Amino acid sequence: MEQEQNIAATKLAIKHYLHQAKLDWRLLLPAYLLPAMGSTLTMYVPSLIIAQILIDFDKKTQGNLSQYIPYILTFIVVWTLGEAVWKIGMHFLIKAQINGSKRLYIDAMKFLLEKDMSFFHNNFAGSLTKKVNDYSYKYVSLNDTFAVNIFSAYLPIIFAIVILWSYSVWLVVGLIGLMFMTAGFIFPLIKKRQ
Repeated sequence: MEQEQNIAATKLAIKHYLHQAKLDWRLLLPAYLLPAMGSTLTMYVPSLIIAQILIDFDKKTQGNLSQYIPYILTFIVVWTLGEAVWKIGMHFLIKAQINGSKRLYIDAMKFLLEKDMSFFHNNFAGSLTKKVNDYSYKYVSLNDTFAVNIFSAYLPIIFAIVILWSYSVWLVVGLIGLMFMTAGFIFPLIKKRQ
């Protein structure tokens, strides 16, 4: 019985969270994409620039520092741009979370005010307050997870696939194969924990 109530409550919360996401999609879209672009610019592109410096250094027996200045400037510009894009994305994320949390708090209070007196006699007031706070906080936590952990981790995979494709198709096939193999190992463990 309690498990069925938890499942129903989770489905209802997801429905409300999706409604908030639909209302704030103009804020959430850059909030999810810009940090992923920032991660790519700060973590992956600088590595390619350093690799190119090493390749050029290996090809030339005699070189001076002035021939590497364009690479160094590009490195600085790309890194700075990546950090700026990341911060702009976080601005949009915070704005969307504030708007969504505010509306969720208001909706939760409306739901509570619609309840009859017996509901309040059967529920401790402190636990109701905690549940309302958790209800709103989980929305913030969910958006943080999407922006920072999911999109910022998986969107750069597209960048990696494009770069690897220029070297060999088999590298891309290997990368995708390893990702599916990892998912095949992880999903049974997730099911078991649930």
